Amino acid sequence: MTRWHKPTCKAPLIVVQKGTPWCKTCGAAPDLKSLLLQQKAAGPFTPPPRDEPLGQLNLSWPSTVPYVTGPANAPKPIPKPTAPASNSKVPVSPVYPSRLALDEFRLISLSAPISFDDPIHIDLEVYKNERCPEYEATSYTWAGENGDGSFSMPIYVGPWWDVLIQTKNCWSMLRLMRPMRGCRMIWVDAVCINQSDVKERDAQVSKMSQIYTSCRSVYLYLGAQPTNQPYPLRRQLQLADAKAPKTAGAVDLTSLLQYRYFSRIWVIQELILSRQAVFQLGDVEFWMNSSTIKSLTSRYSIKWDRTKAPWLEYLGQQTFLDQGLFKTLRAISKSQCTDPRDKIFGVLALIENELSPKSGFQANYGLSCQHTFMGVFAHALLKMRKVDVLRNAAGMDFWGKSPSWVPNWMSTSPDWIFKTPEVNMSKWEYFTFEEWWAKLKDRKGTPDRFPKLDLMPGRFTWSALPESCIAHVERPWHLGSTVHSATGALGINLIHLLAIPSTPEFVQELGGLWLFRVKSPKATMSSRPVTMYLTANFRLDKFVKPGIDHLFVLDEGNSSCTFLILRETSEAKTYKLLTCCYHLSFQSVSSLLPLS
Repeated sequence: MTRWHKPTCKAPLIVVQKGTPWCKTCGAAPDLKSLLLQQKAAGPFTPPPRDEPLGQLNLSWPSTVPYVTGPANAPKPIPKPTAPASNSKVPVSPVYPSRLALDEFRLISLSAPISFDDPIHIDLEVYKNERCPEYEATSYTWAGENGDGSFSMPIYVGPWWDVLIQTKNCWSMLRLMRPMRGCRMIWVDAVCINQSDVKERDAQVSKMSQIYTSCRSVYLYLGAQPTNQPYPLRRQLQLADAKAPKTAGAVDLTSLLQYRYFSRIWVIQELILSRQAVFQLGDVEFWMNSSTIKSLTSRYSIKWDRTKAPWLEYLGQQTFLDQGLFKTLRAISKSQCTDPRDKIFGVLALIENELSPKSGFQANYGLSCQHTFMGVFAHALLKMRKVDVLRNAAGMDFWGKSPSWVPNWMSTSPDWIFKTPEVNMSKWEYFTFEEWWAKLKDRKGTPDRFPKLDLMPGRFTWSALPESCIAHVERPWHLGSTVHSATGALGINLIHLLAIPSTPEFVQELGGLWLFRVKSPKATMSSRPVTMYLTANFRLDKFVKPGIDHLFVLDEGNSSCTFLILRETSEAKTYKLLTCCYHLSFQSVSSLLPLS
């Protein structure tokens, strides 16, 4: 328990002696060692549930995804999928006597100390979302610059001085923010949200956008700053010019971005959504807003995409310029978080136009990491029509671990998500491909000429293919699409082109992709030999199995196509994704027939 008074104590009277509170009424003092052991045993917050095994995924989040149940090859719709129930029981705590209502949030009233060495004391006050005093929000990392995220420092709450154990970085931030007199109203996530109550945590994380857009300013904490002055100097942010003499109060941008703070994912939305940010370095407190960043960008020709924090360009704009889910995830791909689910939950406030709580995208810490990412990928693919999900699927790397159509959300690569190969189509056509074409056959003494390649996405030339392969697709690929709740199996409409007849042969590299040749069976009197050429970033020659692997076409409906290599399973009409191909061409005699 966080309350340390004797059971007979009814009216506490707290005095501080040598930095430790003591109750004159009951004579008790907090046993911090015992409280720290209790905190260590319980943990700071509820850890993510374990990932469910295949066949027992129980997928239901978000509600926008058409989840189905029953046999994977004959699914039946689930009436109204709901997210797994989170902790419905309100944890009893003297610090958090009740769960916040949906229209409420807490603020800290941080009181001035009598002396600098006094323990930190706060009052937690509950307010309505739209009826509250002016306040500052904070932006910091739970673990400091040294990476120490252990909960080891006491903060005292309310008239009973109940103990709340926090990280040293949070504790030192509150110590630095204490006013010289009176009180200061602030919002700190680790304190203002009951981290042990998953349901409250879900609801409060979902309103982060409102909390940060409504605050007067955000206090950006970069660690304890040595100063002997009661008040810091206050300046608008200025950058040091490498070509000019050093200016007092100027900040070196490269050195600033070396702080661990700028690598964390939660601080991104906190600085973008707030109107103004304040931070202290040494004896100077700097402030900055969107106008400051625009001015510095213009004056120093800053290329933000080349920095460690490219998102900082949008500070104070209260929007991420409608970047959307994919671009946002790419922009924050260099950022880090302790809980993998925060790669999604940590940016929801920036993409509310696509993933809003009203559309079922409220943060849910009752979900496993796997469930969270599969839900986002399924929504992106089936509701946003983002075929890039399949182009970045883990494929055979995930066989037996997760559905093969799902990207590898566990990857630690900085560009792990939705990266499309950078292929220059013009260069691919007129230089590399033409050079390869010249090597294909001896063109000396023949009238054959290099045919004009039609490599624009989605334009087909079918003259060398059997009539049976020519299909007009009337059903969009996503019509009637489903995701199986238990297995994660994806149901979409594809065109079956052919069973791959022979092992692909590596030809050469083409603009960042590999070119492979697949020879058809021997020609007969009634058919001409056709050779198929594929480009992929996957070694088809090492993993494709002739007769078992099939080539399917996903018609995107906008003059674009995606080519998928799928492998048969033991279940009828069920396949595993091997990989995606970016270009497809057929050669018959001297004509090259491209599909791309």
